[in-house]
Amino acid sequence: MDNTSFGKAALHKFGTVPEGFHIFYGEWLGNTPDKWKSMRVKGAVFIGKLRAPNTTMETIVTKKEMARYL
Repeated sequence: MDNTSFGKAALHKFGTVPEGFHIFYGEWLGNTPDKWKSMRVKGAVFIGKLRAPNTTMETIVTKKEMARYL
C-alpha cells in the first residue's frame, strides 16, 4: 500500500517514519470523494520474515510477532 497514491499521501502526512514501517490498512473518511478530507491509516514496523512450518510460504512479521514465535 506504500506505493499507491493514498499510501504516499499518508506517509507524507506522517513525516519521518522508522525504517521498516509499512502501511497495511487505510481508508478515506467520508461517504463521497468531495467529503474525503481525512484518512484513517494503520501501519507497523516490520522486521523480518517467518516461514510457516511444512510450507514454502513466508510472511512479514512485526517485532512482537517475531518474539512470540522464536
